[in-house]
Amino acid sequence: DDISFPSPQFSVTLQRTTPSLSGNVGTLTLGGPPPGVDDAALTWTDVRLYKSDQAGLVVPEAPGETYPYAWEVPLDSVYFDGHLLPISKLGDVGMSGVGTSALIDTGNSLIRGPQDVIGQITSSLGGDNFDCSVPHNLTFEIGGKPFAVDPRDFIHQTFTDSVEQCSA
Repeated sequence: DDISFPSPQFSVTLQRTTPSLSGNVGTLTLGGPPPGVDDAALTWTDVRLYKSDQAGLVVPEAPGETYPYAWEVPLDSVYFDGHLLPISKLGDVGMSGVGTSALIDTGNSLIRGPQDVIGQITSSLGGDNFDCSVPHNLTFEIGGKPFAVDPRDFIHQTFTDSVEQCSA
């Protein structure tokens, strides 16, 4: 049977409503925005299309179309503690013309980035370990809008028996 949706949309929310040992409240919505969210509140941006020779997914039911290998979107800028981070000097190796981009991956709890930019963040923290009591802000700008990472999701305890030292 074919399934038809009112709109070719899906959304995933991984939102912490209150600190909880049982984890975050999350939803998956198919065919439109989540209940209570108006389309006007969404940020729209292009998803990078991969050609088949770049590992794009070819679907037999859609001849001539290639689908994204990953949800990769243009990244306008990244801010750490309110300061604009420079664009990586490592370039888009083998992917000419892609520019700065971000992979949106709900199956991964890590935030990764180019080694030179991560090095700048680590340097501004004073090294790999830093005082847990000082909150730090990481913000991604996508589609002209800021998306802040909750400081609790940016750091973790370096040692399980101490809440004094953290790592990014």
